[in-house]
Amino acid sequence: MQIDNSQNLSSFAIITPSYDQDFQRCQLLCKSISRFVQPPFKHYIVVEKRDLKLFSQLKNQHTEIIIVQDLLPFWLFRLPKIRKTWFSLKGVPVRSWIMQQISKIALSRVIDEEISVFLDSDEMFIRDFGILNLVKNNQVRFYAEPEGNPIGMDTPHQHWHQSASRLLGLTATPMPAPDYIADVITWKRENVAAMCRHIERIYHQSWFEAVSKTWHFSEYTLYGTYIDRVLQDRSGHYWDPTKILNSYYDPNVMTEEELRNFVNSTRPEHVAIMISAKAKIAVDRYASLLELE
Repeated sequence: MQIDNSQNLSSFAIITPSYDQDFQRCQLLCKSISRFVQPPFKHYIVVEKRDLKLFSQLKNQHTEIIIVQDLLPFWLFRLPKIRKTWFSLKGVPVRSWIMQQISKIALSRVIDEEISVFLDSDEMFIRDFGILNLVKNNQVRFYAEPEGNPIGMDTPHQHWHQSASRLLGLTATPMPAPDYIADVITWKRENVAAMCRHIERIYHQSWFEAVSKTWHFSEYTLYGTYIDRVLQDRSGHYWDPTKILNSYYDPNVMTEEELRNFVNSTRPEHVAIMISAKAKIAVDRYASLLELE
């Protein structure tokens, strides 16, 4: 397989799946992008059709709103009033969080930009960020923790690795396995397109169909496995185990002191911060701390 790694690496895309309940968080992310992210770039916010009017407020010269239904084949669809499930004419129903991952793959393979950077609505930049954070010696940053999933690990990660190997027609990933899951993850468009073609050759059906029938699935594990085990040194990536976002995943609400301590725990390599939407912390409580009001 030949991969063309001569593409233009001077600009990049930020891709953010979102929905109405996360609008305020996404709005804060957009403010942080306006303040810290250096052009040229494009920010794509992916929402369902019903949320288009709400999110259209965020559209500007750098931000485009994408309707998720426009990325999908006709046989993947919603039914009115059922929010957590999509339906398929070619298989079992698809959970919304799996469909969100499918939409990331679908968009990143068709946009103009060669580099995709993924940020969720509950993440925000706190330092300058641009192409120099992503490209080194004409290679694009690729997050991988070489032994992030140890032997005997009984977590969803092991199932995600098994699914990725199966989708790519590979033997099971040996443990300890790399961890490809973090924040501010970076992909290359040409690699995503090649990965989808690879799956279609294995399954003799569209990659949408193969992936939508997969119960345990991680888009980052799939792409990471494809880079590490298929493309290897032909990927146009350089490997970097550094986590560049300071994250709070705990679902519990923080006190004011805990919130300040968390923000102050940010290290020099962190260009962004994440306070999980599951913690249900009001946006205005930390927007002022981050000077993003």
